Amino acid sequence: MKYLLTTITLYVIAIVSVAQNIEVATETYAIGDSIIYQVAYKIKNNNKESIWIWFDKENSQSGLSGEDKARKHFMKRMNPQEPSPPILQIYMDANVENAICSIPDFFITVIPPDETFRFYIIADNFKRNFIDKEIATFMKSKLCFVNESDIAKFSENLLDDSVYKLFIYKSDAICLEWDVLKTVLSNND
Repeated sequence: MKYLLTTITLYVIAIVSVAQNIEVATETYAIGDSIIYQVAYKIKNNNKESIWIWFDKENSQSGLSGEDKARKHFMKRMNPQEPSPPILQIYMDANVENAICSIPDFFITVIPPDETFRFYIIADNFKRNFIDKEIATFMKSKLCFVNESDIAKFSENLLDDSVYKLFIYKSDAICLEWDVLKTVLSNND
């Protein structure tokens, strides 16, 4: 019983340590004969430190500590079947600033304390009462949240301004097409 209580406590602490509020709102627009749905997936950082966010395409990072999530993400190889540099090495390359990088593999944003980030997901041909729930469930399973202090434990170099500014998504919102996002993030190749 003592071990079970410790495990539950650690699990609760891990959840609370990356505190955020998530709101999902749907708006409907008619463009010609098409109905377009815009789902705003808003994340507010309620933490006292910045939160780093990226996509966990394989859903392989749940249950890991923040430092282990960072290690798993930044040290993964783009193509495990072929010799390729880890993502961290690609980020550290000065030419990354001019590269066109895939959102599922390279998207990282940082939300400072008391700030928000929004994913605007554009979809069509859905029934209104299902799309927001489907997107919310999908995004919850695909987004990885890590405190900046855990990033620092993994690599202080990532917090250096000259490195940081090369690869962090700088805007406070991004607009993505639902069908493309779902297809690309569901692909486990």
